[in-house]
Amino acid sequence: HLNALLKPATGSVNINGLEVTNKTKDKHFRHIRKEVGIVFQFPESQLFEDSVEKEIEFGPKNFNMNLKNVKDKAFQLLLELGFSRNVMSSSPFQMSGGQMRKIAIVSILAMDPQVIILDEPTAGLDPNSKHQVM
Repeated sequence: HLNALLKPATGSVNINGLEVTNKTKDKHFRHIRKEVGIVFQFPESQLFEDSVEKEIEFGPKNFNMNLKNVKDKAFQLLLELGFSRNVMSSSPFQMSGGQMRKIAIVSILAMDPQVIILDEPTAGLDPNSKHQVM
């Protein structure tokens, strides 16, 4: 509920001053979804573009963010997580589950949300990758 991905069935949730009920219109969620990033437990559930670069651009395009700044930040994060310089043109679906998880995390971090919700971010990662992510 924290980024209004789901509306409460009954009652309400206050998210950063916006009272959300099951009748709240989706147009009110745009700001919330920009400020609260979510990385799901299974990254294949949130990755759908055919290249890492397109994946990283997807969210920022929807929020009219500066793509150059987002891609620069993402590229640095990807290098810190052990990816090669040509990773941006790679397909996330040709990567291991751990690499996909890192791509999903970077795609959210690059948007610089105020809050990040990570569902088991280190599950399936080797010890070095766990350290890099955390």
